[in-house]
Amino acid sequence: MLSKDKFIDYNLLCTKGVTFNRLDINKLIKGPKESWEHFAVKSQIFYILRSLTHDVLTEFAISGFGIGDVLDLSTRTTCQYEIETKLRTAKHNKKIQQYARKGLEIIIVFTPKLPSDEYERYKYLKDVIIVPD
Repeated sequence: MLSKDKFIDYNLLCTKGVTFNRLDINKLIKGPKESWEHFAVKSQIFYILRSLTHDVLTEFAISGFGIGDVLDLSTRTTCQYEIETKLRTAKHNKKIQQYARKGLEIIIVFTPKLPSDEYERYKYLKDVIIVPD
């Protein structure tokens, strides 16, 4: 169910190469090969964004590139959160270049840099990583 008083420009998302089923908006979807750590961080990001009444996509297709982790549909500049479980600068830079599209902000979340305590991780994601816009 879409949040009240929100308008999502589906045509704009299509021009950015994002394809999805509208019924998947605000559903937390686990990818088939996701590790527990990856899914745990994705679910925390999803939870925080939904708590802010943002409309969210998880596991959405990006034409010609693959599958994205989390897409915040409610910010002025659409934010795409990509979760990385390993610190690899080359892969990080490649992912940003690969997913770069006008009007889209790519935020890479490195799980090794996050606090290990669940509540501290939640606070860090909420206060430092998430774009509340």
